[in-house]
Amino acid sequence: VSVLAFNAIWLWIDADLNPSPLVSKSDELFCTIETLLCAYYAAELLVRFMALDRRTCDVFLRDRCFAFDSVLVAFSVTEVVLLSVFAAVLSDSETMDGSSGIVRTARVFRALRLLRLMRLPRAFPELTALLRGVVLAVLPAMMFFFSLLCILVYTFGILFTQLAEDKLNERFGKVAASARTLLVGGVLLDGTADVGGALEGQSVFLAISFCAFLAMALLLAATALAA
Repeated sequence: VSVLAFNAIWLWIDADLNPSPLVSKSDELFCTIETLLCAYYAAELLVRFMALDRRTCDVFLRDRCFAFDSVLVAFSVTEVVLLSVFAAVLSDSETMDGSSGIVRTARVFRALRLLRLMRLPRAFPELTALLRGVVLAVLPAMMFFFSLLCILVYTFGILFTQLAEDKLNERFGKVAASARTLLVGGVLLDGTADVGGALEGQSVFLAISFCAFLAMALLLAATALAA
């Protein structure tokens, strides 16, 4: 648990202070810490593998946590060892700038370090129970909420696209633009007064329709929160 906590804090430090996506091109401190973390996770996985019943071939199927950790170790070894070797080999023939393939690949693997944080809930059973409750109880309700919200935005988006005049083309010229305007101004309530004022300047009916959309969207959001 202490190593996981340190790793979580180290991801923050590395993101702020280490501009190099390649471990081998980083400062000595970052290179050393990342190498030690890779060695620790690899050694831990090896110990767990030795403790498993290896007489059967379905180790990864029976232990999903072990399979997930194996993928994380594979990502870490690839980033720390393989990419560093490739960078050393290609450094003479390829310019190691931000557009090179090896650097882009290193950035992807650097972002994949965040997957290590997925091990934290396993260390705290309370977090696992909380996440399970969220998935089983909240997620279905949120899926229905977003489905109804998409239908609402889609319907009013078509309405405003058909009725809006040319001076409102920037906001309601296309269905996609209308949906974006309704989502930002009507659901997220960012610039709501500007959207309502623009619609009121063209037609009272459009202004009333926008108020009706606001009321239904807010009622839908309140119902989802109450559920």
